[in-house]
Amino acid sequence: MRPRSIRVTSSAPRRPAAASAAAPLALAALAACATTPPAATPPGASANRAPAAAARAPLGAGRAAEIARAHTREAYDAWRARRAAEVAPATVSHRVDEIFTCLNCENLIVTERIEDGATCRQGPWVLDSWRDDGQPLHFDARLIAHDCCDGACPDRTPTAWMLVLDRALATLDHGAMRALVSPTTPLQLAAGFRGEGDEGGLREARVVRDGPMDEVFTTIQRVQLFHDDLQCPAEFDAAGLAVCAVFGGGFGASYHWQRTGAEVHLIEVSQSSH
Repeated sequence: MRPRSIRVTSSAPRRPAAASAAAPLALAALAACATTPPAATPPGASANRAPAAAARAPLGAGRAAEIARAHTREAYDAWRARRAAEVAPATVSHRVDEIFTCLNCENLIVTERIEDGATCRQGPWVLDSWRDDGQPLHFDARLIAHDCCDGACPDRTPTAWMLVLDRALATLDHGAMRALVSPTTPLQLAAGFRGEGDEGGLREARVVRDGPMDEVFTTIQRVQLFHDDLQCPAEFDAAGLAVCAVFGGGFGASYHWQRTGAEVHLIEVSQSSH
């Protein structure tokens, strides 16, 4: 039987970190292609128009040497070979960023970079492998999203925008977070907690681009790729709207993105947990 995953939805109280041999998940960092973190986006700057990155350093192997089980290593190497064949003639490289182990599983979060001439895309995969006694290995690979390596992505998908948001949250980058807030429409935040036998409470806030971003960093919780179910539409609708959702373990959140011309902004986040 497959190990149970914890589903999540967001709320005011912070969730405890999952028991893992890995450090807290850096989803957003996985989306960034440069090995040197970009400077904070200045106030009023657009997340759509990041400066071009300098020459890219190799991705590196990351924590690949820490994969403990031989069958996980074999499955990982076989998957890498398949991906190389699938993207050819482009070149692909992989870096192991996180490792989660349980009694019968060893799961990985892997950054993939695909380079084809001047085009470079990068983003996280979640690789799940588990084996019950006397049973063959089960292996599942799912791509979260690809983003542009230099951050200047004119065709970024809603899921890739979630990576941008998580990168800002992970690095506490106030400038990058400010760039995601519309200059004309405040970001609406709502976070609630519902306990057994009580009505719970709702915390609401409005964040403007020129104001402090502290409320964002204390309210919005990051996506936990190992355990959360992140769902986004493939593209923005005709009105330029895209709503992403995160579920798992008594946690739920929705993220409303609005595209206006070449600009994309986060206009509402609603989180709840119980």
